[in-house]
Amino acid sequence: MKKFIFITTIFFMFINQVSFSQNLIAVQNGAPASFYTSLALAITNASYGDTIYVPGGSFSNIQN
Repeated sequence: MKKFIFITTIFFMFINQVSFSQNLIAVQNGAPASFYTSLALAITNASYGDTIYVPGGSFSNIQN
């Protein structure tokens, strides 16, 4: 029974960590990457030739 409780506790700790993890957007061009919390902010601060790395998920209100 102790083993079941231990495994269940570890499982819920893992699920909790994954659900609250941050989705940061990285902008990089040969130098160390800059990280942003919104896609619009990353696009605004990107320069010509930069690569924007976007995590999985969906984004809304993106305008050109």
